[in-house]
Amino acid sequence: MQKSGFYILSGIVFSLFIIFLSFIISNYRTSLQTNAQTGAPAGDFSVQNSYIFASPYSSYADGKSIIRVTIVVLDYQGNQKPGLKTSLMSSGPVDIIAVNEVTDRSGRATFDVTSTKIGDYTINALVSNVSLLFPVSVSFQ
Repeated sequence: MQKSGFYILSGIVFSLFIIFLSFIISNYRTSLQTNAQTGAPAGDFSVQNSYIFASPYSSYADGKSIIRVTIVVLDYQGNQKPGLKTSLMSSGPVDIIAVNEVTDRSGRATFDVTSTKIGDYTINALVSNVSLLFPVSVSFQ
C-alpha cells in the first residue's frame, strides 16, 4: 500500500513538472513570435522590462500645458535599447507631439502630450508596433 502511494505521488509531481515546463516553453515561443511578427529580431527588446511614465501626471486642458511622456526600452538583461521606433496611443482626445520617437542611446523616447478637453486618459506605448504591458494614466483639468 505504501509503495503504490509513492508511485502515485511521484506521477503527480512529474505531471506538474511537465505542465510547468510546457508553460515556460509556451511563453518563450510567444515572445519570439511577437518579435518576429514586427520584424524585430528575437530578443531585441523586452516588453516585460520596458516601461512608460509621465511627468507631471496632471496638467491644464488649455492646449498649451504639456505632460512629458517617456518610454524606456530595455532588453531582457535590463540594458538600454537605442534605435527603436516608438509611438503612443491615447484613449481620448489628446495631441501627441514626438520630441524623439526613436530611442536614444539610453533607450528613451519622449513625447509631449496636450489637450483642450478635460478628462482622464490612458496612454499606451508601442515599440516596433508592439504594445508595452502597462500604460500610464494622465489627467487634464
